[in-house]
This record gives sequence, structure tokens and C-alpha cells, in this order.
Amino acid sequence: MSDVTVDGVVLTANEVRRRVLAHGMNTVARSYDRELKSALDCYIKENLSEVMSYWSYLQTEVKLQIIQIHEDKIVKALVTQ
Repeated sequence: MSDVTVDGVVLTANEVRRRVLAHGMNTVARSYDRELKSALDCYIKENLSEVMSYWSYLQTEVKLQIIQIHEDKIVKALVTQ
């Protein structure tokens, strides 16, 4: 995928990917589908560094879910700084 121009703004392929994934995560977090929510939990557990690359596009509910899942890692990182 090459760069895309949206409303006069050039977005890189990676930026488009991050925005689409964030939108999907936000949508799944609001859904009632347990299977999708379970898939989202698994994705968040396994891909923290990738999820952080589109943090700014995530809704607060999803950010809180990420923090809850990775609470121990976050606290350890804060304490060791």
C-alpha cells in the first residue's frame, strides 16, 4: 500500500493501518459480541508495543482496558525508572 491523500493530508501506509486498527478496536470494545471482545483481549495481551503505536486514536474505554491487562508491566516499568 502506498501513501494516501485524505482531505489534502498525506497519510503513510502505516498511518492508515494504525487508524483502521484503532477504529476496529474502538468498535469491538463497544460491541456485544463476546467472541470479538475475546479476540480483542487476546490481541491487546499479545501486541502491546504495536497497540501503543496507535494509542492516540483509541477511545478511553480501550485505553483503560489496555492498562488493566498490562497493569503489572506498567507498574514495574514506573518503579524501575
